[in-house]
Amino acid sequence: MKKFVLTVLVIAVAASSAFAQSGDISGYSDGAGTSCNIVDNQPFAFIDVFFLHKHTSGGTAAQFTVTLTGGTNFTYINSTEAPGMLRIGEANVDMALAYGACMVGDFLIVTVRYLGNGGSPACSRVTITAAPSSPIPGEVAMVDCTLPNGNLAVTGHGQAIINPDVTCQCNVAVVEKTWGGIKALYR
Repeated sequence: MKKFVLTVLVIAVAASSAFAQSGDISGYSDGAGTSCNIVDNQPFAFIDVFFLHKHTSGGTAAQFTVTLTGGTNFTYINSTEAPGMLRIGEANVDMALAYGACMVGDFLIVTVRYLGNGGSPACSRVTITAAPSSPIPGEVAMVDCTLPNGNLAVTGHGQAIINPDVTCQCNVAVVEKTWGGIKALYR
């Protein structure tokens, strides 16, 4: 039994460190990446969605497409890459971004501007999906910081929620616990 538990623990640690290396690319309503809830309640209003590459131990490039789902009536305006990055393509079709350096941690990669029409259904989404020309077919691809040329990797990806309600909030509340309280759960 101990050997089985140890094996499961080793696999879980290896999987979590592999995911941490590539991180995830998701959309947010602010450039700091603190909220993924987007509000579309005014006709003819510009709405910026900020895409951040988060939780990466090193990335130099990414390729993906931004799609709208759930009946949203946003109109795509443009994509603006973060300073120092090079963009090829448009986010709503197929976009590749070169970061310009090995970037670590959480950082803004591109801002996508939409024209909101004030009537998107609750729980519509702005989603990161695989680019049609992805070098890893069907996956959101990134290049890590391995020298000399970097390795291709699959990165996690998320979505921003448009007009969230109680059934589709993307922000998860954190409940503060003490170490003693956590240990008590397993007694």
